[in-house]
Amino acid sequence: MPTELKNATTEVHYEDRGNEGSENSNPYSSWRRRPLSSLRWQLGFVYSLLICTLLILFSLWTTYAISHTTAQSVLFFSLQVAVFVLIAVGIFILFFLTNLLLRPLRRMSDAAQAITLGDLQQRERLQPLMKGDDEVSKIASSLTIMGEQLEQASQSQR
Repeated sequence: MPTELKNATTEVHYEDRGNEGSENSNPYSSWRRRPLSSLRWQLGFVYSLLICTLLILFSLWTTYAISHTTAQSVLFFSLQVAVFVLIAVGIFILFFLTNLLLRPLRRMSDAAQAITLGDLQQRERLQPLMKGDDEVSKIASSLTIMGEQLEQASQSQR
């Protein structure tokens, strides 16, 4: 992360505590106010809720099935343990996959914020993301072209 971006986010952090001046002094002030509003947290919460709901329904179904048989208390206990293990493994896999899938978006977001602060060389970080024909590649290409056009415009003004 470039120094300017770190300074800007630190400044916003101090603004959120009430240590610094005006509300409009930094373009990232609204971005930093909601730390759990990122897509990663939203996806993680929704998928965790879905996994837990499905496993609870499965557990209730197996409990009902077992309650109509006679002496299967060991099977009932082992099914409960299996449900809790599946919940834990499912949540771990969920967060791992969410981080893996959102990593390119995080890189593009960091590069776009750095370009906003005037570091036009950050578009070089987008080069690995431009391989392919998916939406991420198209957005990375657009950000790179935008950075080049901004650099040309700033050079023509000098």
